Amino acid sequence: MDICARIESVRPKGKVTCKIFHGVEIASRKQVLRKLRFYALPDYFWAELEPEEAKETITRYLSECIEDGEQILPSIDVEGLSEAFISKLGSGVKFYTNCEGGYECISRSSYLDLAVIAESEAGMVGIICVEDNEKP
Repeated sequence: MDICARIESVRPKGKVTCKIFHGVEIASRKQVLRKLRFYALPDYFWAELEPEEAKETITRYLSECIEDGEQILPSIDVEGLSEAFISKLGSGVKFYTNCEGGYECISRSSYLDLAVIAESEAGMVGIICVEDNEKP
């Protein structure tokens, strides 16, 4: 099972989208987000993360409920998955999240979400989006 399939299946609550893009799949953030049926938020909604911060953010939101921080599985169970996802992206990648300081959702079907995206000079190379709670 590849790393994204493992990440998508590990969380018992909500929905997880995990994708790593190669070759012709690499495109601009806007193009990729729209292709995945997410809102393409303007750049100012995305905060840059260091690779270690990206790993910690992914680990936290795979293991906790976004809304209330309730632990839904031990973070130790997903820390290795977060690390493996980041290592698959290679070097020279920048990470961004929509969760820093009053984030905006990218999901069209979820009330709360958290996304970490990875970009190279060529375009978007990876995404993990964790969605909790369907919109009322």
